[in-house]
Amino acid sequence: MTDEIILGADDKHLDFRVSIYNSHDPTYNIKVSTIVQYNKSFGKVYMVIVKPFHKLIMKQIVKRAYTTKQI
Repeated sequence: MTDEIILGADDKHLDFRVSIYNSHDPTYNIKVSTIVQYNKSFGKVYMVIVKPFHKLIMKQIVKRAYTTKQI
């Protein structure tokens, strides 16, 4: 069984990667990390707009995946 899945995409404005890691810790067993590299100014502007919502959105995605037994 794999402990980590890394997904991502490259775009002309920014590149991103998302890591979903199973730490097997009974308290916090799923950890999600993201990294973004800006390629153009628009990528940075886009992230300024998205960043406040990013953590909330990721929590909901992980929660939904967990409750539907997808992870």
